[in-house]
Amino acid sequence: TPMRLTPAATRLRNCAVAATCYLALGCVGAALFSALERPAERARAQDYAMQNDARKAYVANALASLPANESAAALASLDALIDGYRVYADAMAAAPNPDAPEWDFGGSFFFTLTVLTTIGYGSYTPQTTGGQVLVVVYGALGIALTGICIGVLSTTTNAFARWCSQRALGAPPGVFLLAATIGLWLGCAGIIAGVESWSYWKALYFVFQ
Repeated sequence: TPMRLTPAATRLRNCAVAATCYLALGCVGAALFSALERPAERARAQDYAMQNDARKAYVANALASLPANESAAALASLDALIDGYRVYADAMAAAPNPDAPEWDFGGSFFFTLTVLTTIGYGSYTPQTTGGQVLVVVYGALGIALTGICIGVLSTTTNAFARWCSQRALGAPPGVFLLAATIGLWLGCAGIIAGVESWSYWKALYFVFQ
């Protein structure tokens, strides 16, 4: 006869299976989004680079031809120079960074997690039609799986909290869960503050979101 698992072992197995499926779904989504969005991002970066080279040359020529006196022509040339520089600066700010792509595998994996968890930071979004369609399909399926995983994790966490409260702490499970939640919040905020060079308050707010 096959060996029967204890309830605790069954919960751990279910939690491991759910976590594995969730990670696999995130990796598949990251690969798909990267395949759809990365070529378009690379093309936009090259196009922006060419446009910005032209704008930079325009600004340089306008500066070189700027009259030395304070005549009306000089002021008009100065206005044109300022306008050209503003356009150049705005384009540089909007241009994709070829050295730090958003849609490599890591960036795509981050995006899939924001979709699956419905956080939606909006720091960047798919620009291709295929990527936008994928968000709808992937989100509909992935959010449903997220709900299942949260249910499995909740069952395991509640069982663990009851065990800790009865065997180790002698406190109600709710107290343990509250303390663990606050500890996780404060600890993650400290890690993010160190990694991102943020203030601790900003990291606390970010983790709370």
